[in-house]
Amino acid sequence: MKYSIFIPHLPKQIDSDRIRLELGCHILGDIEKIDIVIDKKNREYNMVFVHYSKWNSDNIQTTDIKKKLDDGISCALYMLSTQSFWKILKAK
Repeated sequence: MKYSIFIPHLPKQIDSDRIRLELGCHILGDIEKIDIVIDKKNREYNMVFVHYSKWNSDNIQTTDIKKKLDDGISCALYMLSTQSFWKILKAK
């Protein structure tokens, strides 16, 4: 099952390899593709779409995250390496 998330504000210095590494720690699923979109309104941040080829439905936490996203609720994932939260939404 394909599934996509949207990260509305991610610092420009974070590239797709770093995104893949950071999100990989959260075992959400198998990342197929990452699209980074330049935010013309904000020079410090980009917008990011992460496309999963498979969502991890074997883990109760990832199932809960998907349910919240499907219900239109944003989630925050804590990134240990940067000690910050990434807000994620279901991509439309």
